Amino acid sequence: MKPHDHRWRAVSAALILVASTIVPVLASSPASATTPTISAFAGTGTAGFSGDGGAATSAQLNQPKGLATDSAGNVYVVDAGNLRIRKVTTSGTISTAVGSGSVCSANNVGNTWSLDFGMCNPTWLAAAPGGSAYFNDGGWLDQAWNTGVQAHVAGKVTGNYSPGDGDGFGVSVNANSATVGDDGTVYFGEGNSLKAWNPATKQVTTIAGMSGGATCNYYASDGAAALGACIFPQFVSFSRGSIYFFDMAPGWRGPVIFRIDLSESRMQLHKVAGSGSWSDYGSGGLAVNAGISTQGPIAVSSIGEVYFGGVSNGVIRKVDTSGYMRDVVGVGTTEGGMAFDGADNLYVSLPSQNKVVKVSGLGPVASKGNLVALGDSVAAGEGINYGFIWNPTTAEWFQSNPNAPTWTDTTSATGANYQDCHQTDYAYSRLLQANGYQVYNMACSGASVLQNSGLESGGILDNENFADGFTPTQLGGLCSDCEPVNSTFDSHNPTVVTLTIGANDVTFANWVTQCYLPGAKCGSSDDSGLLSSQLGIEQADLRSALAELNRRAGQDLPSGQTLRVLVTNYYDPFQSAFIGNCVDTDGGHLGNTFPGVGIESPQQTWLVNALTSLNANINSEVNYAQANDPNLNVSLIDLSNVMAGHQWCSNDPWMYGPSINYSGGNNPAPFHPTPAGQNAIYQAVLQQGHL
Repeated sequence: MKPHDHRWRAVSAALILVASTIVPVLASSPASATTPTISAFAGTGTAGFSGDGGAATSAQLNQPKGLATDSAGNVYVVDAGNLRIRKVTTSGTISTAVGSGSVCSANNVGNTWSLDFGMCNPTWLAAAPGGSAYFNDGGWLDQAWNTGVQAHVAGKVTGNYSPGDGDGFGVSVNANSATVGDDGTVYFGEGNSLKAWNPATKQVTTIAGMSGGATCNYYASDGAAALGACIFPQFVSFSRGSIYFFDMAPGWRGPVIFRIDLSESRMQLHKVAGSGSWSDYGSGGLAVNAGISTQGPIAVSSIGEVYFGGVSNGVIRKVDTSGYMRDVVGVGTTEGGMAFDGADNLYVSLPSQNKVVKVSGLGPVASKGNLVALGDSVAAGEGINYGFIWNPTTAEWFQSNPNAPTWTDTTSATGANYQDCHQTDYAYSRLLQANGYQVYNMACSGASVLQNSGLESGGILDNENFADGFTPTQLGGLCSDCEPVNSTFDSHNPTVVTLTIGANDVTFANWVTQCYLPGAKCGSSDDSGLLSSQLGIEQADLRSALAELNRRAGQDLPSGQTLRVLVTNYYDPFQSAFIGNCVDTDGGHLGNTFPGVGIESPQQTWLVNALTSLNANINSEVNYAQANDPNLNVSLIDLSNVMAGHQWCSNDPWMYGPSINYSGGNNPAPFHPTPAGQNAIYQAVLQQGHL
């Protein structure tokens, strides 16, 4: 909704494989997004009532909650503890707009339009065209004008509670939150329904959810018909012809944000954010895959970015116009209300701190160019979409999504998105979308560097062979099963490239399997000799990949420009002390069913030493490229401690153990990162690489 539409705007694995990131060093750096700044706006922080006629920052508030702005830039605050609505002008002066501090009483109003001279626990504020606003006053709806007049306009005052549709004075209107559309219609959440009150007809109509006192015990899903859906709308907000709200369904599912497009002939629920998890994770990735711990106020900016509160520790997040979520700013405590002004400054009320703050410098992340992800299964996000979650109580992986495919049934179960060379939106490179990059993931499960190494199937510099055909080389040919379809590396003109190589070149998954399965165990002198040979080939492969990128940089970039390459090493998935009773050890409970299955202490030590040697090779090749590849600017990103506290056999592992979906045979994805693990890698690349 645009500022001029109304006066008040309401807002009441192999383990982690080597990742390289390549950034052209341009003559002029791309513009970056403005850093948000927080400043005091109203309230001293001490609860009380004072300051009318003076500076808002010197005034006392008492539990400020709902907020609204008008087209002139004034900000209105529900001063809940003082039973008033306060106004702060553009010059920073505060005054009482409506209310005298008197407590509401049903004796003052009846089941008809009437002046109301008190307030009863107001919590939200919904701005309307024409310079008025609506707020909750007890169990009914009041309208306030800038002239100071307050009137009861909807909601049954006397008689038994009777939610439902009909005359606005004949049904109860016990709204938990409300917002106002461009035409003046008031939309509010009540119980498990979203209702509309028409100020012209005075009628209440259910537009989503269930009318009356109907109950439901299931969870609404994306794409479901809005009317009749099992929803519990909270923190309702209107913008650009759509209603946004938190669905706080009872039971195990966490908060989800839905949008309803009022222009649809058959309105549907469109999920904006929330995976249904009760924890805050996934910032940087697709918002629909992210967890949200609790609900909070919602505000939509002028360009359609959806901001919301309720995240732990007072963090405000946003969902950008591409559907990606990121943390924006922390205000340190739970938000009571949020509202944007016409310049996209965000006002946030903090009830526990008795003040309102102003957040400036918000807006879209500036474009930093294209990012192309090359590499193997970690860069592709292997394993995540199978839907396995670690259960610390039973100490095992279980498939949380009954509709998810098994490890051996991908293409037939899910179609074209799960061909041999599939990617997922959880891959860490995809998370960089929220930081201004257009991401193209061309990585592929099982990819290594060279076919002629004889170790793996190629993928980076050679075609990668599969049983049903091959995927052309990622650094050149058409990637028929990758996203985007039929695209080539060079056509994307990348400003960033992620390159994941190393573990497949030493067949690390095979070594884990050999250490895990009964019978032959890893660690013999012959094993060490073979690994040493593989490490030599791997080091040459890494040098070849960097040399090819150096050649392309010299060929494609203007004279004097270089590609910045961030090469990540491997994390250690094992805890420093061997855990003998872990499910994935020979002494774990899996061994009761499959004797001899599991990694033992000597095998763990051997695998850790192998990783140490692999990291030494990576460090060596970074140093070599720094000295010998003039078109590259190479540095190392250290992931060695990125999984600290979340290793194999911990209570919250960030990578899959080798027993995942174990059925007595080989496991296809040992030590691949979970969504939390992918996010940890993303954070390391983002921070150490200064992206």
